Amino acid sequence: MISTKIREALRLIDREGWLHIGQFHNHGYDLVSALQTAFSGVPHGGVLGEDYRVAHKQLQRMTGTRLLSAWNDDPKRCKHEVLGLLAQAAQHFEEKEANA
Repeated sequence: MISTKIREALRLIDREGWLHIGQFHNHGYDLVSALQTAFSGVPHGGVLGEDYRVAHKQLQRMTGTRLLSAWNDDPKRCKHEVLGLLAQAAQHFEEKEANA
């Protein structure tokens, strides 16, 4: 289920830490790598399927940008906002899944 994978991305960031892209010297995940890890099961990405593309597209709509990495890396962005976005997306998909 897409909602479960998004909640896993949320847990990765919450547990391991949140990063701006390119901060690989620190432990943690940026928004995109957390999603890729949750959906592929491989740290920092792997083979991604249709569920990932559906979730990615929804997050693009929610942020108003095609580049989630740019949204993640906004200097004013904070971990709380990233976690909030993922929680809202998970809830969106939970509602869709419950009505399916």
